[in-house]
Amino acid sequence: MHNVENKFNGKIAILKHNLLKGSIPSIKHDFVFQESNKSGMDYLEIKKNLQKKYILKKDIKKGNTIQKKDFKKARVGIAIVCRLDSSRLKNKALRKIGSLTSIEYCIKNVLKLDFIDDVILATSKNKDDEKLKNYTFNERVKFFRGSKNDLLKRILDVSEKNNLDVICRVTAD
Repeated sequence: MHNVENKFNGKIAILKHNLLKGSIPSIKHDFVFQESNKSGMDYLEIKKNLQKKYILKKDIKKGNTIQKKDFKKARVGIAIVCRLDSSRLKNKALRKIGSLTSIEYCIKNVLKLDFIDDVILATSKNKDDEKLKNYTFNERVKFFRGSKNDLLKRILDVSEKNNLDVICRVTAD
Protein backbone atom coordinates (compact mmCIF):
# COMPACT_ATOMS: atom_id res chain seq x y z
CA MET A 1 0.00 0.00 0.00
CA HIS A 2 2.96 2.33 0.54
CA ASN A 3 3.56 2.40 -3.24
CA VAL A 4 0.01 3.66 -3.72
CA GLU A 5 0.51 6.31 -1.03
CA ASN A 6 3.79 7.42 -2.61
CA LYS A 7 2.15 7.55 -6.06
CA PHE A 8 -0.48 9.99 -4.79
CA ASN A 9 1.76 11.88 -2.34
CA GLY A 10 1.10 15.60 -2.63
CA LYS A 11 -1.68 15.23 -5.18
CA ILE A 12 -5.15 16.57 -4.56
CA ALA A 13 -8.29 14.41 -4.75
CA ILE A 14 -10.71 15.49 -7.48
CA LEU A 15 -14.16 13.86 -7.62
CA LYS A 16 -14.86 11.65 -10.65
CA HIS A 17 -18.64 11.99 -10.18
CA ASN A 18 -21.21 13.56 -7.87
CA LEU A 19 -21.36 12.27 -4.29
CA LEU A 20 -24.36 12.64 -2.02
CA LYS A 21 -24.59 13.75 1.58
CA GLY A 22 -24.17 10.73 3.86
CA SER A 23 -21.95 8.89 1.37
CA ILE A 24 -18.81 7.06 2.35
CA PRO A 25 -16.39 7.94 -0.45
CA SER A 26 -14.18 5.27 -1.99
CA ILE A 27 -10.59 6.28 -2.61
CA LYS A 28 -10.38 3.71 -5.39
CA HIS A 29 -13.62 4.54 -7.23
CA ASP A 30 -14.57 8.15 -6.47
CA PHE A 31 -11.38 10.18 -6.95
CA VAL A 32 -8.66 10.98 -9.40
CA PHE A 33 -5.48 12.32 -7.77
CA GLN A 34 -3.61 15.06 -9.54
CA GLU A 35 -1.46 18.07 -8.97
CA SER A 36 -3.66 21.11 -8.73
CA ASN A 37 -3.63 24.73 -7.62
CA LYS A 38 -6.97 24.04 -5.91
CA SER A 39 -7.02 23.44 -2.19
CA GLY A 40 -8.28 20.09 -1.02
CA MET A 41 -7.47 16.88 0.74
CA ASP A 42 -4.88 14.42 -0.48
CA TYR A 43 -4.86 10.62 -0.40
CA LEU A 44 -3.57 10.24 3.18
CA GLU A 45 -5.99 12.80 4.62
CA ILE A 46 -8.99 11.12 3.00
CA LYS A 47 -7.77 7.68 4.08
CA LYS A 48 -7.51 8.85 7.71
CA ASN A 49 -11.03 10.30 7.63
CA LEU A 50 -12.47 7.07 6.25
CA GLN A 51 -10.67 5.01 8.91
CA LYS A 52 -12.32 7.23 11.54
CA LYS A 53 -15.77 6.35 10.07
CA TYR A 54 -16.40 9.79 8.58
CA ILE A 55 -19.10 10.46 5.97
CA LEU A 56 -19.91 13.41 3.74
CA LYS A 57 -22.04 16.06 5.38
CA LYS A 58 -23.12 17.64 2.10
CA ASP A 59 -23.49 16.85 -1.61
CA ILE A 60 -20.31 17.43 -3.64
CA LYS A 61 -20.25 17.83 -7.42
CA LYS A 62 -18.02 16.10 -9.94
CA GLY A 63 -14.74 17.94 -10.57
CA ASN A 64 -14.59 19.52 -7.12
CA THR A 65 -12.02 18.87 -4.46
CA ILE A 66 -13.00 17.62 -1.05
CA GLN A 67 -12.27 19.60 2.10
CA LYS A 68 -11.99 18.57 5.76
CA LYS A 69 -15.13 20.59 6.48
CA ASP A 70 -17.05 18.38 4.03
CA PHE A 71 -16.78 15.41 6.40
CA LYS A 72 -18.43 14.54 9.68
CA LYS A 73 -18.11 11.54 11.94
CA ALA A 74 -20.93 9.13 11.21
CA ARG A 75 -23.30 8.47 14.10
CA VAL A 76 -23.49 4.69 14.24
CA GLY A 77 -26.16 2.79 16.12
CA ILE A 78 -27.14 -0.80 16.66
CA ALA A 79 -30.81 -1.66 16.87
CA ILE A 80 -31.25 -4.90 18.77
CA VAL A 81 -34.65 -6.05 17.59
CA CYS A 82 -36.70 -8.21 19.89
CA ARG A 83 -40.29 -9.28 20.51
CA LEU A 84 -41.55 -11.81 23.01
CA ASP A 85 -44.53 -13.29 21.16
CA SER A 86 -42.74 -15.85 19.00
CA SER A 87 -45.09 -18.58 17.83
CA ARG A 88 -42.49 -21.33 18.23
CA LEU A 89 -40.90 -20.36 21.57
CA LYS A 90 -42.56 -17.61 23.59
CA ASN A 91 -40.27 -15.30 25.59
CA LYS A 92 -37.15 -16.89 24.06
CA ALA A 93 -35.10 -13.70 24.53
CA LEU A 94 -35.72 -13.98 28.28
CA ARG A 95 -34.58 -17.61 28.49
CA LYS A 96 -31.52 -18.08 30.67
CA ILE A 97 -28.26 -19.30 29.24
CA GLY A 98 -26.17 -19.85 32.34
CA SER A 99 -26.50 -16.75 34.51
CA LEU A 100 -27.84 -14.33 31.87
CA THR A 101 -30.79 -14.19 29.53
CA SER A 102 -30.31 -14.42 25.77
CA ILE A 103 -31.07 -10.70 25.38
CA GLU A 104 -28.53 -9.79 28.07
CA TYR A 105 -25.81 -11.80 26.31
CA CYS A 106 -26.66 -10.07 23.07
CA ILE A 107 -26.48 -6.60 24.62
CA LYS A 108 -23.28 -7.43 26.50
CA ASN A 109 -21.58 -8.46 23.25
CA VAL A 110 -22.81 -5.42 21.31
CA LEU A 111 -21.49 -3.10 24.03
CA LYS A 112 -17.98 -4.45 23.39
CA LEU A 113 -17.91 -2.68 20.01
CA ASP A 114 -15.94 0.54 20.26
CA PHE A 115 -17.25 2.41 17.22
CA ILE A 116 -20.91 2.47 18.27
CA ASP A 117 -22.57 5.70 19.38
CA ASP A 118 -25.94 4.24 20.40
CA VAL A 119 -27.30 0.84 21.32
CA ILE A 120 -31.09 0.60 21.21
CA LEU A 121 -33.25 -2.32 22.27
CA ALA A 122 -36.07 -1.96 19.74
CA THR A 123 -39.28 -3.79 20.49
CA SER A 124 -42.94 -3.43 19.64
CA LYS A 125 -45.76 -1.52 21.32
CA ASN A 126 -47.32 -4.86 22.31
CA LYS A 127 -47.96 -4.74 26.09
CA ASP A 128 -46.10 -8.04 26.63
CA ASP A 129 -42.90 -6.50 25.24
CA GLU A 130 -42.89 -3.81 27.94
CA LYS A 131 -41.06 -6.24 30.27
CA LEU A 132 -38.02 -6.07 27.99
CA LYS A 133 -37.35 -2.63 29.47
CA ASN A 134 -36.09 -4.43 32.59
CA TYR A 135 -33.49 -6.31 30.52
CA THR A 136 -31.48 -3.51 28.97
CA PHE A 137 -28.54 -4.74 31.09
CA ASN A 138 -26.67 -1.44 30.96
CA GLU A 139 -27.51 2.25 31.29
CA ARG A 140 -25.96 2.90 27.84
CA VAL A 141 -28.75 0.91 26.21
CA LYS A 142 -31.81 2.87 25.14
CA PHE A 143 -35.27 1.34 24.99
CA PHE A 144 -37.55 1.95 22.01
CA ARG A 145 -41.07 0.76 21.22
CA GLY A 146 -42.41 0.86 17.70
CA SER A 147 -44.35 -1.03 15.09
CA LYS A 148 -45.14 -4.66 15.91
CA ASN A 149 -45.47 -5.97 12.36
CA ASP A 150 -43.34 -3.58 10.31
CA LEU A 151 -39.76 -4.25 11.39
CA LEU A 152 -38.26 -1.95 8.77
CA LYS A 153 -40.41 0.95 10.01
CA ARG A 154 -39.31 0.22 13.59
CA ILE A 155 -35.64 0.33 12.57
CA LEU A 156 -36.10 3.52 10.53
CA ASP A 157 -37.92 5.14 13.46
CA VAL A 158 -35.03 4.20 15.77
CA SER A 159 -32.58 5.73 13.31
CA GLU A 160 -34.57 8.93 12.95
CA LYS A 161 -35.21 9.37 16.68
CA ASN A 162 -31.51 8.92 17.49
CA ASN A 163 -30.20 10.92 14.52
CA LEU A 164 -28.15 7.98 13.23
CA ASP A 165 -26.26 7.99 9.93
CA VAL A 166 -25.62 4.25 10.00
CA ILE A 167 -27.78 1.64 11.69
CA CYS A 168 -27.05 -2.05 12.09
CA ARG A 169 -29.76 -4.56 12.93
CA VAL A 170 -28.98 -7.30 15.40
CA THR A 171 -31.49 -9.94 16.43
CA ALA A 172 -31.81 -10.43 20.15
CA ASP A 173 -31.96 -14.19 20.32
